[in-house]
Amino acid sequence: MTGQPPQRHPTEINLHAKPRLLSIRLDDGARLELPRESLRGFLVTKLQLRDQAQIRT
Repeated sequence: MTGQPPQRHPTEINLHAKPRLLSIRLDDGARLELPRESLRGFLVTKLQLRDQAQIRT
């Protein structure tokens, strides 16, 4: 036992314009729905961290 959760892979990814959601269906049947606004904040944070790391090197 490795102590790690089993890996799940997306089988379907959809960007819905009206509800402004990104929906992801996984191979185990689970479905994730993420508001686009939260994704924008996440991506901006990731890019800022990446840029800071590049400046340090």
